[in-house]
Amino acid sequence: MYTKDSQYKEKEIYKGPIFTLVQRMMPIHGKEYQRDVLLNQGAVSMLVLKDDKILLVKQYRCGIEMDTLELPAGKLEYGENPLECAIRELNEETGLQSDEFVFIQKMAPIPAYGQEIVYIYEAKDVYEANERFAMDEDEDLELYWIPLNDAYEMTLNGQIIDSKTVIAIQHAVIQKYRKGDAE
Repeated sequence: MYTKDSQYKEKEIYKGPIFTLVQRMMPIHGKEYQRDVLLNQGAVSMLVLKDDKILLVKQYRCGIEMDTLELPAGKLEYGENPLECAIRELNEETGLQSDEFVFIQKMAPIPAYGQEIVYIYEAKDVYEANERFAMDEDEDLELYWIPLNDAYEMTLNGQIIDSKTVIAIQHAVIQKYRKGDAE
């Protein structure tokens, strides 16, 4: 069985600004099999709740050729701490800041062919940023405050399909029920 410590051959196929594609020859049952793997620095996303509403961004996603509703999120810069990235990205994408970020979990959205890890935080008690950071020039976002129960329903009916966002919404609903705030 292949383990993390197993030896394999790796060849870089493509190197771009967001990811690198490598081919790995994996030894399995005495034979080598090719695996294409996407490498990148990972990402962060922020759950933002206020007055029983969740803040989502709408943006076009080229990979699935459609608009999505997602948590505010962004990619980690090389060597960047995930919490520092969350603070920066919350400001860049929403113009908000928070003095308290609570780690929810990390996830691997595409473990079969990608090594990306996404760190999900909750930004508590958000307020307008004292100084707004510039968004990346290639971002085109719209912000929406959606009632949490409506957002949950949108995960069930396929209107929200982004995995990190589905996880965060489910987390928020579970926390709401645990506190007894459910309607």
